[in-house]
Amino acid sequence: MLSTLAPVSDDLWVAPYMPRKPGQEAYAVSFSIPVATPGLKFICREPYAAGAGDFNRPLSSRFDEGDAIAVFDKVLVPWERVFAARDVETYNFIAPRMPGYFALQAVIRGAVKLRFMTGLACLVAHSIGRSEITRYRELLGELVSYVELADGLVTATAHEVWTNAQAGEGATDSSSEAVTAAKSFVPGLATLFGAPDKGMLGITTLRIFFPFVHTRAVEVIRLAGSSGLVMTPTEQDFANPAL
Repeated sequence: MLSTLAPVSDDLWVAPYMPRKPGQEAYAVSFSIPVATPGLKFICREPYAAGAGDFNRPLSSRFDEGDAIAVFDKVLVPWERVFAARDVETYNFIAPRMPGYFALQAVIRGAVKLRFMTGLACLVAHSIGRSEITRYRELLGELVSYVELADGLVTATAHEVWTNAQAGEGATDSSSEAVTAAKSFVPGLATLFGAPDKGMLGITTLRIFFPFVHTRAVEVIRLAGSSGLVMTPTEQDFANPAL
């Protein structure tokens, strides 16, 4: 399994990749163990900065997450560290029942990344004079419009999370059916999976909107920078007295 930030972590959480279906009980397993557990090994990828330094790799040298592959070689997991084991219903409900707002924080993260890439594209175009060319103005304007949409989706997702969390609370209907429905309601469930009369805007934004606009932002940066992205001076070049 892929393990984000494993090299600098204390514990490893094997999270639920829901939804699992009946018949997949063998895969409905979630637990947390220390990274120093005997038999647990990590195969780390090479850092993106690769010793290039903060000047040459300003982002990856500071913010590289250090992904790794977690390998379980006869690892003993104590039962007190197990959240779900061969229980599909419990496994599927772990994320919706978690404290906090999974979809909202993820949408905010996606919006911030898009805003950063849009600013970078504008800076690149301005630095080499392409911000005055109509075609590049169109491309930059396209990214700015996506940022505006992303900000709106953050607001809408926050409203959706709040609305879903209120459902089932304070019901005035005292019938047994209404009481059962209220007790069985899982805050956030509709946000992740969708439900009648409840949307799943946040998770749809993550699955559809951000993959598209982030890819488009990278494309615009490449178009704006063109061959200049290849000829990037290094810190050593600037330190050369002859230059």
